[in-house]
Amino acid sequence: EMNPVNFLKPTEISGLGPLYVRHPGPFTITDADLDRIFPGIAQIQTSPYVAEHVKGDADPSNLILLTRVISYLQPKLLLEVGTFRGKTTYNFALHSPNSATVCTIDLPQDMLPGGLRPGYGTDFPYIQSRDKIGVVFRETEEANKIKQIFADSNSTECERLLDELLQGGTIDFAFIDAAHDYRSVRDNFERLVFPRMTHGGVVAFDNYGDLQTHVGV
Repeated sequence: EMNPVNFLKPTEISGLGPLYVRHPGPFTITDADLDRIFPGIAQIQTSPYVAEHVKGDADPSNLILLTRVISYLQPKLLLEVGTFRGKTTYNFALHSPNSATVCTIDLPQDMLPGGLRPGYGTDFPYIQSRDKIGVVFRETEEANKIKQIFADSNSTECERLLDELLQGGTIDFAFIDAAHDYRSVRDNFERLVFPRMTHGGVVAFDNYGDLQTHVGV
């Protein structure tokens, strides 16, 4: 029987924890900080694909951090919530084992009935037509490792499609970079991601610290 996962308050976490007691950040994560979380990761350096950066893509510094963590963990099943053009997805495929599967979820404009805007209005400019989602990885050799789901990540339909893809497997590494309002991010983690995680798996979140548009995340 697996031990339960305990979530600690920032004040109870040594090292990085106290930095997060007083919001807002963001705080720079140094190699020394990262090495406390993943011992030995300071020796890993990566060169992620960062060309053709447009607003909505992950920042180059974030890609370096994420690809280093993935290279360290060598996860077999990765989940990304929020595909956009697929630059982060492509980097996940590049830096994970050859046998890995990268699942990525996004909501295309052609799924919004009557042009309806979802509740997370700050992200509406980044919701694209289906043919543009994942364009960065589509013609690459790594595309065969990537599985796309087109659905609202907060819907039961998305949960069903993800379970079909997992086929009883669990997620080793997840990256939540969608919606960005408090309710949606909370539901993405608590309903979609966490119940399907490998025990001891890793979850990363993006855009948590923007007080103007992402309050509470």
